[in-house]
Amino acid sequence: MTAVDEYRAWAELKGNALPLFLRPWWLDAVCGDSRWNVALVKNHGGEPIAALPFFQFYKRGIHVIALPFLTPYMGIHIDYPEGQKLTSRYDYEKQVLDGLIDQLPDTPYLQQKFYPSLTYGLPFFWKGFRLDWRYTYHLSLQEEEKTIWNQMEGAVRTQLKKTSGQVEIVESTDPALMHKLVTMTFRRQQKKMPYSRDQFQRLYESVQNQGAGKILLAVLPPSQEPVAGIFIVHDRDTVYNLVLGRNHLLDPGGSIHSLLWKAIRDHIGRYRIFDFEGSMLEGPEHVFRSFGSLRIPVLQITRYRNRLWKAALALAGK
Repeated sequence: MTAVDEYRAWAELKGNALPLFLRPWWLDAVCGDSRWNVALVKNHGGEPIAALPFFQFYKRGIHVIALPFLTPYMGIHIDYPEGQKLTSRYDYEKQVLDGLIDQLPDTPYLQQKFYPSLTYGLPFFWKGFRLDWRYTYHLSLQEEEKTIWNQMEGAVRTQLKKTSGQVEIVESTDPALMHKLVTMTFRRQQKKMPYSRDQFQRLYESVQNQGAGKILLAVLPPSQEPVAGIFIVHDRDTVYNLVLGRNHLLDPGGSIHSLLWKAIRDHIGRYRIFDFEGSMLEGPEHVFRSFGSLRIPVLQITRYRNRLWKAALALAGK
């Protein structure tokens, strides 16, 4: 039995306790069956207690490990013994992380962005990885709608009231249309679209099969012309703003705010957190925090085999 087979069996036992982006069906959808692998640490009985899935591929002929498309976090899942003291937990974490790190392939380039719940990166640092921080924004879905509304910036509330008379929010089952809207956004930013329509279709179908997400569109009445869209996914307790797209030529303004607010309202009381899934771009970052959300650091690790590889990968755009 391969490590991936063992991981699939372990993941099936864990069920909804395993975070969304670490589930085998998600990895199959975004990586392909043969392009992801996993490091496992086992207990004395031979049962997995920790896992680090990773996506490996070739970019311009260079073997790399990095995040697959539309996967904001990967990283590590650990089973902790019940009743463990804090000092024992720290020793346990280091031992487990050391075991996982030692199994990672020695590729010229490796980069992982971990779930926000994992902040302990020292074992990676001690083994030559660079530690960086990215950011996301979390909004509690355990508050009442009125409380969330009042926590927003006043300008957002004004925009939402204005836009409510200009666009309607509807659910869609058309991934090609969503992909088109996202492509428009990347084109406006003068960036290359990082995944194809077929790739997005495959992911959307997998999410639908698992009942783990949906597409919402902002449309103009009465023509129902779409001006923006959002693809949201969820696991047991978190709803993720996976991707937004917009036709800026048709958008009357505020459609993105309306989509986010609809996605938030639909899940209040049913889940614990709405994860805006961050952005390093100044414009989107302001939109996400304007909802009154909490800034959350996200650990990112990077390793280059040596300085020559670092320079070569910089030229390759990594």
